[in-house]
Amino acid sequence: MTCFRQARSYKGEKKIDKMLDGLNYLSNSVLEVSDSITPISTMNATSALLADNIQKMINQSQLSIINTLRNKKKLLKIKKK
Repeated sequence: MTCFRQARSYKGEKKIDKMLDGLNYLSNSVLEVSDSITPISTMNATSALLADNIQKMINQSQLSIINTLRNKKKLLKIKKK
């Protein structure tokens, strides 16, 4: 719960990292408490897929930002000429 509470005060990548930490702790807690393998394996698979998808979104955002900055830099060079 602490990770999810902390995530409220963060933005961007740090927020997502805190949320992933919270999901990881939640998954581990369920693993310790539960006596059933099927729900745990489903939760772990879902958590892994979620983490993978979030990482892909972060990577795409970073590439988009980098490309935008490169384009702006090129425009500034052209304007200076």
